Amino acid sequence: MFQSRPRPPIIVGSARFRSRGRFPALSYFHQDTLAAVCRCSQPLSGFSGRCQEDEAMLQALMRANPGSDYIYVVDTRPKLNAMANRAAGKGYENEDHYTNIKLHFIGIENIHVMRSSQQKVIDVGEMRFPSMTDFLYGLENSGWLKHIKAILDAGLFIARAVADEGVSVLVHCSDGWDRTAQACSVASILLDPYYRTIRGLMVLIERDWVSFGHKFSHRYGHLDGDPKEVSPVIDQFVECVWQLSEQFPCAFEFNERFLVAIHTHIYSCQYGTFLGNCQKERRDMRLGERTHSVWPELWKERAQYTNPLYRAEQSQSQGVLRPNTTPYCFKMWKGLYNHAEKSTPPRQSPADFLSTVREESQQLEEELANQQERIAALTGEPITWEEVLRRRTSRPRPPHCGPDPPCLIQTQPAAPPRRLSLCSRPGVGSRRLLHCCLRGQRPWCLAGGGLFLQ
Repeated sequence: MFQSRPRPPIIVGSARFRSRGRFPALSYFHQDTLAAVCRCSQPLSGFSGRCQEDEAMLQALMRANPGSDYIYVVDTRPKLNAMANRAAGKGYENEDHYTNIKLHFIGIENIHVMRSSQQKVIDVGEMRFPSMTDFLYGLENSGWLKHIKAILDAGLFIARAVADEGVSVLVHCSDGWDRTAQACSVASILLDPYYRTIRGLMVLIERDWVSFGHKFSHRYGHLDGDPKEVSPVIDQFVECVWQLSEQFPCAFEFNERFLVAIHTHIYSCQYGTFLGNCQKERRDMRLGERTHSVWPELWKERAQYTNPLYRAEQSQSQGVLRPNTTPYCFKMWKGLYNHAEKSTPPRQSPADFLSTVREESQQLEEELANQQERIAALTGEPITWEEVLRRRTSRPRPPHCGPDPPCLIQTQPAAPPRRLSLCSRPGVGSRRLLHCCLRGQRPWCLAGGGLFLQ
């Protein structure tokens, strides 16, 4: 990515100047604009500290993109929180020292606020027979959707900077493993259709969360650790993806069930993928030898995780997703949080219903093709399938009120011409034809002037 690779002293100096040694590293590269999304942790600048190596590192990041003479530094924290960290010798970049940056604060709250917010929204979902007032008050009081909106706004800002302005972005929070991962991964979802596929989402989580050292064991209480370290960081990312799938139902290859399965296994400890706080811990515990990865298991079951509305060509042509982040576009994720009525039998989701309809339609089309061949073999005068369709479409339609219903399922391409034959015995409907075909009887039920499949 760099035109001239930074020398080792610059990299080492930048790492020493960044919290936890997390110097700028590449998260996403846009092939068209040559802009990059990089991530790191906050600088150890305090009120007046500076580091020439870190300044040179950001200068090299800017020069790597010939289309822009500056970069955005996105601090995902509220500005007051970042200013408070200066008293502890940390903080954010000083624009007087970094002449090639534009600083932008997002305002995503810390892990303690998020932990409290999630508990409140869980309580709302577990309310039995709540009044509308209690439900709306509880949801608003939790502040959960406000936090989801802040994360989506962060990803949208990064995506627009990279795709529209052609400007590289450096993202950080405090230590670079919570809010930074949220913002970078949401931006990747918006920028690249690949990450909206089943395989792509697996790659994205493995890259921006597992490999970059998100603290799974601490954040999700896998061990008896500090309860103050627990926080629903990746839960919020998964919900952001769900909110996007609600706005763009044809852009995602996976369905809600896939997201719920990932969320479940983050907490289940059934697989080694989400155990440990970093790659070093996973190597030390030999999780690669002692446990299985969750991804092959989910991939084997991908048929049940496929979105029937997904259109790959539409997702590719759509390019960058630009969601509407006004407040009324956000909704509570009922499939994850609404568990109050556990005794009520779950209703079939629209996606499952469409998948069932698609499978049944394919089976009926195959059966119809087989019966057409049998009809052609048993009868005399031939007729092509195109002629059948022409006569069917030219048949007078009964009047109805309102416009035609929208076509939710894309029909399969027209079948190749098949030769059918007509009988001279009139007056028998198409339902009788299908009955005879399925029973293997001689089809004396073809109408005298043509064949109509109702």
